[in-house]
Amino acid sequence: MGTGNSVQIQFLQNVVTEKLFVNIYLHNGVRLSGYIVEFDDGSVLLTGLDKSGKTAKHTQLLYRHAIATITPGNENESGTPTKR
Repeated sequence: MGTGNSVQIQFLQNVVTEKLFVNIYLHNGVRLSGYIVEFDDGSVLLTGLDKSGKTAKHTQLLYRHAIATITPGNENESGTPTKR
């Protein structure tokens, strides 16, 4: 087995570095979509886009303990590109 959160950290680093569009599902069932711009041990910054898919609409601070799943998004689900 690996150490602690190493797979989680590698995944998040890849999502940030590659600027991948993601869907984040919270434990309460809410789905949030956008780009993870930064993360640390306890939180994730998620930036959503406006309907044109070009301009940052808002940034949200999410606590990592509230996140159930992070999946790479796709154009068909959200109308926005998978890469910026």
